[in-house]
Amino acid sequence: MYMQLSLFDTNAEYLETKVSDITEANTGFRVHASLIYKLGESLIADDITALSELIKNTYDADATMCMVNINTDYLETIDGKECKGLIEIIDNGCGMGLSTIVNGWLTISNSPKKKMKKENRTTEKYHRYPLGDKGLGRLSVQKLGRYMQMTTKTKDSNEEYSLTIPWGDFLTNTTIDQIPVKLRSNVVNNNVSYTKILIKDLINADAWKKQEQISAIENSLSRIVSPFKSKDNNFKVLAKIDGQEIEDVQSIFDELLKASRAKYIIKFSKGVAEIQSLYKKDFFLNRENLKEVLALNFNFTETAIADFMKAYAYKLENLAFVPISNYLFESNTENIIQDIAASEANAFDPGDFEVEIYEYSFDQGYLDYFYQEMHLANFVDKDEFRDFVDRYHGIKVVRDGFIVRGFGEGEEGDWLGLSSSSKTTGSFFDFRNDSVIGCVKLTGLLNYKLKETTNREGFVDDEYFRSFKDIIKSSIRTINKQRKRLNDSMRQYIVESVSNIKIEDAPTDYFSSLNKIQTDLSSQSYLPQKISQYKSTLSDSYKKVSSIESVDASVKQEIENIVVATNELTDTFGFLLDERNRLEKQIEAVKFEFGKIAQRIQDLFELAGLGISVEFFAHEFDSAIKNIRSKNAEILKTSSIPQVNDLIKHIRYVDYSLNVLRKQVSYFNPGLKFVRAEKQDFSMIEFLDSHRSFYQERCEKKNIIFHVISSQDFSVRINRGMLNQVFDNLFNNSEYWLDFSASKGLIQEKHYNIEMFSSGVVVVWDNGIGISKDIEARLFEPFETKKENGRGLGLYIALSNLKYNSASMHLLQERNEFGNLFKFEVDLSQIKI
Repeated sequence: MYMQLSLFDTNAEYLETKVSDITEANTGFRVHASLIYKLGESLIADDITALSELIKNTYDADATMCMVNINTDYLETIDGKECKGLIEIIDNGCGMGLSTIVNGWLTISNSPKKKMKKENRTTEKYHRYPLGDKGLGRLSVQKLGRYMQMTTKTKDSNEEYSLTIPWGDFLTNTTIDQIPVKLRSNVVNNNVSYTKILIKDLINADAWKKQEQISAIENSLSRIVSPFKSKDNNFKVLAKIDGQEIEDVQSIFDELLKASRAKYIIKFSKGVAEIQSLYKKDFFLNRENLKEVLALNFNFTETAIADFMKAYAYKLENLAFVPISNYLFESNTENIIQDIAASEANAFDPGDFEVEIYEYSFDQGYLDYFYQEMHLANFVDKDEFRDFVDRYHGIKVVRDGFIVRGFGEGEEGDWLGLSSSSKTTGSFFDFRNDSVIGCVKLTGLLNYKLKETTNREGFVDDEYFRSFKDIIKSSIRTINKQRKRLNDSMRQYIVESVSNIKIEDAPTDYFSSLNKIQTDLSSQSYLPQKISQYKSTLSDSYKKVSSIESVDASVKQEIENIVVATNELTDTFGFLLDERNRLEKQIEAVKFEFGKIAQRIQDLFELAGLGISVEFFAHEFDSAIKNIRSKNAEILKTSSIPQVNDLIKHIRYVDYSLNVLRKQVSYFNPGLKFVRAEKQDFSMIEFLDSHRSFYQERCEKKNIIFHVISSQDFSVRINRGMLNQVFDNLFNNSEYWLDFSASKGLIQEKHYNIEMFSSGVVVVWDNGIGISKDIEARLFEPFETKKENGRGLGLYIALSNLKYNSASMHLLQERNEFGNLFKFEVDLSQIKI
């Protein structure tokens, strides 16, 4: 990014010492000052590495805060030279005393951290294992500027030290001992500790100043300190460039992790990797499954998920349903690393570590649904979402909160070969490096055998590193197998779930198709204006070229031919445009007519549904009238004059019977024509209580125990009469098959159950024989029935009415004791209010 000084600058000339100055007493090695720059160029890769090393020093000093301030407009005259640009690095760490300054900063390749690591000691306050130990981090300053001033103080001393090092002088023609390093002390009466480094005369101040570089610098800082936070994290970096704060992306990064489709955790210890996989429902939203969700044929409700778990338990080992979290599934497995022999694993154990991997999808249909359903418009827009994932993608390696460079970044950062593996294995479901954000969490204390290279660009490629890499790759292979098995099972479950609820040629499907065609046509409306602009530009260009005498005549002729051809194409396009406009008008007319037909069909569905419900009610109505007439006949046949008490009792019976009939008739009012189109808001608990009350007498007569199970209420917006028809049909079907099952001696008691969930789902089932296997795949098709004298229209009409109201119903895949499907899920989540 920046221009760097090097050993080969013109100032680094050959130094010739006068032989006359040499005596027996002072003979010895002398080091040219430019060697410092040679070391820096070899060991500090670039300016980001340099800044990283200085920030790591503040971490090693037990600081909780490191402030970086870059001022590109700063000017100061130092030793008669105008110096531009300033970088301040300030921390609240333990500071340095005179001994540390002399033995540390002023002694190249000497560091007290080496002794700490050798003795396996950590820092006093926060018990941090030192990140550095080579005594070379101070050479980072030369990558950034030519002049440094450091002020530092320890907590238990009143002595503040100031150290000035003219790094630019190390390229002059002299030896190291001749560089004028200045150390001063000052008495300060406070009990705080700190270190402040000022780097002046920046190597290339203008590169920091450009506005377009701000985002690059923001990204660079995030490449130094990991945005993955651990519970023990207590270190923060704040940065400014020319007074503008570098954006703290931590909150966005945290939201980004929450927006993942799945999360995987690998915990390695002593040859065994414990793998925890957490899946959200959108993990399963590939193009095929999403199509069924958008068509309201399927929804990932808690009942559907629980049903899936029961139906595919034999395929889903170690998988648990977790309805109380953001994740639907949780899987825990143990992966004993097979790729490494047991003896080798023990011999080259890299130490305990943990990996987090978050998975994403960039399919356009998925993103559209994701943003609409998950309400993430206030997070970042779709394009920014992709940019953020692209910014952080890959699996990084982090040691004590600092990113080890060379892992997970850029095209060469796929150090685990995720993308190449997905291509070579041919598995579409394998991880790809550009669609995951991950972090391998190391600590200096536990993973000290993994040694970083001298230039901080990775790890030494030894047996410990290769063992470390193989452990992660083996664990990821286990995860990929599990992901594919789970995805395949869910895809099969959805196919089986929706196979019996496809209503072919549904009016709404045709209407959607017409709307799509019209939208596609309208989306091209900008073309005439564009073509007109291009045609005008081409014509102007031709006139200009024609007026230039030096242009060859053949060239002018070719351009003229292009203009003529363009005019012909424009005329042809104009004809096509007229045709498009004509088609658009015809489609509008068809839509108008089709809308009327669709409404009539819907009215027919509603009336048919109402008719079926009334048909069942008519039988009860007729029985009630017969009972009243029978009671009247008994009174009239009595030879003696009835007593007043008997007459009052009879009148009360008739009054009660009429009230029951009136209540039952009122049950159908919402389905009458003058209220059928209206939608009402109502509580589902109140609705189901009313539904149970309506059938109470029938249930008592037939010994049917009617259960309504509800943990939490929710409200919906739909036509009440239409919903009545759905639940009437389900009850009447159950009533028939409960009677059948009891008559065959299959059951002793008859139970009818309705369970509602706060998510907007209602599950209905009974303890009868269930759905016959030979009809389960066609259950919702018209004229399919196993009932004697049945029409086979009830479920077809009920499902049509639900879909018309953005609701749905399907048969769960759980089987009862008779081996049959028996549970219906009514999904009202889309109309829940």
